[in-house]
Amino acid sequence: VDPSQESRVLRTLGDLAESSSQDAAGDEKLLNAVNSYRNQGVPMLMFYNHPSRKASSVEESMEDFLKWDPQGQIFTAIAGSPGHQNKKVIGSYQQPLFTEDRWDPVVAKIGGVWDQLLARGYNLWGALASSDYHNSNLDKAPCSFSRIHVSAPEYSYLGLIQGVKSGTFWADHGRLLESLRFSLEFDGLRTSVHPGAVVKLSADSANAVAKISLIRGPGSKGSPLTAEIISNCSSGQTRTVHEAVLDPTDSIDISFLHVSNKANDSGSCFLRVRVRLYNPLEPDLLAYTNPIRILL
Repeated sequence: VDPSQESRVLRTLGDLAESSSQDAAGDEKLLNAVNSYRNQGVPMLMFYNHPSRKASSVEESMEDFLKWDPQGQIFTAIAGSPGHQNKKVIGSYQQPLFTEDRWDPVVAKIGGVWDQLLARGYNLWGALASSDYHNSNLDKAPCSFSRIHVSAPEYSYLGLIQGVKSGTFWADHGRLLESLRFSLEFDGLRTSVHPGAVVKLSADSANAVAKISLIRGPGSKGSPLTAEIISNCSSGQTRTVHEAVLDPTDSIDISFLHVSNKANDSGSCFLRVRVRLYNPLEPDLLAYTNPIRILL
């Protein structure tokens, strides 16, 4: 929450979380309090942290989300990548689920929980890779490895909260990239659209120009990168609809995509980007954007 609200809001929610029963009734009591503050206009963010750390299946996280937030009004984002990146078992995850290239499987699996929620129309962000710093045994120093890059309307706490709420952020590991931009251009639209945006088109299908542009960080200097566009806008099934290898001197990929609203009960579809540095000895380094939603 905004620092001006910390003493009132966080203390109340913390006390409520610690005193409530650890069951559905306790969950409901806490979430109702969160909703009450939201309705009062308190600037706040609610994250679903490391959803798979103690889950018995990926589907369990889906069930929890739909139970806790069926209208999609409470949670701003899923913590796509956990802290504890220095641990031998990254994120301190427990069997049977572990991170995939340092990312929670809820976000890492194409067509998984995050994509299924997006396909249902939830505007939920997953490009979140906070350091969650406890100590150097568990975590890498803040902003040295796990980073969230936010486009905010102003340089303030409120601006940061607004930027995260709007989904105008992306995340990377290992200083992979210094900049990552993903945009779509459509005939009839005066401007391009970017992650976090919802754009309404007048037809049930359209052609788009997709552009990925990036600036390499020290983690990818001199290395090829693979850029993927992940979407359910072509067949209704979420899959990689475009993949390109960017040579060490390349920084831009432009592609042409056909967008249609097939088999989407939500009346919309989405596109998001993932950039990968293949690493033969350690987990791959990845950067994720949030989605652009298309209403057709």
